[in-house]
Amino acid sequence: MKNNYSLILNAILVVAVAVLFYLHFNSDLSSSLATSNDVPTIDLSKKAFSVPKNLSTSRVLYVNIDSVGIKYEAYADLSLETNAKANALQNQYQKKARALQSRLELYQQNDAKQLLSDNEKLREETALNEGNEELQKMQEQMGVLENSAMGKNAKITNDITNFFKVFYKDKKIDFILGYGGGSGVLYANDSLDITNEVLQSLNENYRLIKKSAKK
Repeated sequence: MKNNYSLILNAILVVAVAVLFYLHFNSDLSSSLATSNDVPTIDLSKKAFSVPKNLSTSRVLYVNIDSVGIKYEAYADLSLETNAKANALQNQYQKKARALQSRLELYQQNDAKQLLSDNEKLREETALNEGNEELQKMQEQMGVLENSAMGKNAKITNDITNFFKVFYKDKKIDFILGYGGGSGVLYANDSLDITNEVLQSLNENYRLIKKSAKK
């Protein structure tokens, strides 16, 4: 009997749940181009490079991905919804885990002192195992919540892609690039930035969808 409760020792752990609810490319640039007075450098302003002849016919625009992740209301709503549920579930899990841990420790102490009858041991071990099963179910709920958030996040991303396909269908745009921390774009001319225009249209459309859903 004494070894039975040892089977659940490793199961009583308080886990931190992290849910990714929206697209966020907020990675800091850890390095930058730098020069030192001791290192000779070339004058880049005097260097020339060949511009492709067909560049004038190419139409390229870009969107600041960081701004979209922060200011698109669909992402903000998803973050609020998921964080609230995740925090509530995590707090409940931690509370139950601490209570179960305390009960297990008390059981161990009483068992070591031989203060429990066989029936009392069986009753306590049953309760401890049931408590552990509850924790496992809550962990599964956390996983379901995380998968749900990822699915909703993927839908938002798909909606944005479809937005570009429709919004710029007749504008003969060749590329719309994502610019921001962590992107592969090394330079972007501000005159090609359509972030504000895109955000305005995305949020207007999202508000209409929310309004229709409430009816």
